[in-house]
Amino acid sequence: MNEIPNLPLRKILGIDILPGNSPQKGKNTRYAYALLIDGKIRKRGEGVSFKDLADIVTSYKVDAIALDNIYEIGSNSEEIISRLQKMEYIPRIIQVNLIQGKLYKLENLALTLNLKEGKPSPLKSAEICALLAYHGVGSEVLLFENETKIVISKGRNVSQGGMSKERYRRNIELMILRLTKEVKEILDRHRIDYDLYARKAESGLERSAFIVYAPRGKLYGLVKKRKTQDVQVNIQPISKGTVEFIPLGEKSVKRYTPNRYASIPEFPQVSQC
Repeated sequence: MNEIPNLPLRKILGIDILPGNSPQKGKNTRYAYALLIDGKIRKRGEGVSFKDLADIVTSYKVDAIALDNIYEIGSNSEEIISRLQKMEYIPRIIQVNLIQGKLYKLENLALTLNLKEGKPSPLKSAEICALLAYHGVGSEVLLFENETKIVISKGRNVSQGGMSKERYRRNIELMILRLTKEVKEILDRHRIDYDLYARKAESGLERSAFIVYAPRGKLYGLVKKRKTQDVQVNIQPISKGTVEFIPLGEKSVKRYTPNRYASIPEFPQVSQC
């Protein structure tokens, strides 16, 4: 069972998909967003791509993305996981309208924030999502294990330049060996458990892979992605292969298949920020 960090969410990016858009349309999907920091909306916008959202997450080191439908990120779990794995900085994902396995309409939940405007616009929906997550409403979406894979290998578009083919190969094998030793030393120094798998070569290593027994977030600032013509270091959280949910503030994972809306639950009133 995953250990879920019960940490305060200071920086939350609320998002909502714009009308006429859907992940099935691919890279052209457009969103509205609202960035909440310490309970206040600091930035908002519309018409941005998922890559733009990922850039905001990385720039502000956002704690969580808040939304009312996880499938606004991707059309299926595989696409959602793939998109998140490509992010430089992966935040927690909160579906604010899924509470104890039941779905609630966002406009009804907005009443708990004293927002009485009927059906909200995408920009207002993004703000509501951020505020609800800040007040601990919703469920965290669990897509990854508490494990991370680090793969060190040769670059995809290698060019040997003026070197002989054999000399170039030896240099690449030595570089992979050196990077593998560097990552191993970092993990050992910080007492992070791992298993190391390596494919030996004549002058060093052809490829190496670490299975690190820690979530991706624990490696930020320690091991960095790298991509050059010669070598690449790829870091990805290991997927669960399923979508699981856990109510905010709880520790046990619930496997929900939300498929209907419920009546509004009794929440204590919270003030609008």
